Amino acid sequence: MKVPLKKTSPAWSRVATIGLVLLAGYFMGRVTSGPSIAHADVRQTPRREAFQSGDELSVGVLKEISATLKRIDGRLERMEQQIPKLTTNSN
Repeated sequence: MKVPLKKTSPAWSRVATIGLVLLAGYFMGRVTSGPSIAHADVRQTPRREAFQSGDELSVGVLKEISATLKRIDGRLERMEQQIPKLTTNSN
């Protein structure tokens, strides 16, 4: 008659093996990890101007619009001067 063989690995042996593997992984992670301190330069950011109120904000925009309109006006004036020359040359 044959007697079946029992597995010789009891539950506590499995738990101990898993624990040892986890412990070994923890120690390997501690040894191979870099330093936990970061070194960086501290630099000052440029100071932002305070928010401008309505009229302070619009002054810059209005100056920019004025400069654009002056350029357009100059171009229109040159076009108006060229139109009579073109009409006399075409006749």
